[in-house]
Amino acid sequence: EHIGGSTDLTYTKEASVSLASDGVTLQCDDPALALMLPTTSSEVYNTRTASDVTRIVQAVVASAGSDLIPVREQGGAYFIPSGHTVIAQVSALLEGIGGELSTFACTIGHGTDASVANCITDYMLKQIADLQQSCEELNEKGIRADVKSRRLSRVAELRERVGAYASLVTTQGSKLTEAINIAEATLLAKLGPEREDAAEVADAA
Repeated sequence: EHIGGSTDLTYTKEASVSLASDGVTLQCDDPALALMLPTTSSEVYNTRTASDVTRIVQAVVASAGSDLIPVREQGGAYFIPSGHTVIAQVSALLEGIGGELSTFACTIGHGTDASVANCITDYMLKQIADLQQSCEELNEKGIRADVKSRRLSRVAELRERVGAYASLVTTQGSKLTEAINIAEATLLAKLGPEREDAAEVADAA
């Protein structure tokens, strides 16, 4: 970079780096830079950041049908219902990459500001809000069949989660039920004439 006649920085293109069709190899039109790419790419592929690990753990937990519920804004501490088999899987995953899973006994703490119950409620309300927004953004005309199916499946999935967490959130469960009912009503309204059949599909799921 360099400064010209003004205080603005200007940039001159030096080389282009692209990803080869194998999805791994980096290639470059500058011979000197191309020699450095294998070492650079190796360092990148072998370096795991905290966010990388979090995304992988989230995918593992989600595929097991559970939730990774954050209990602190900065991350690093999450709640998973006791006894879920995915906890052992996460532990094995972290140990395999040189990490460690520490578990702690905790109380639900109904009614207090800093409680697992509130963390679960806030987490689920956000998941439902995301669904609500995605339903509101649907174009009522020409909604693709696969889009309808995904939205209906998501409604059924979140309703199942709300039911599973009922004993943990107790008095706040009505908030979750009301929110999912509103999201489902929004979706069915968007589906128009198909809403009755859609409702039956969602209930069956």
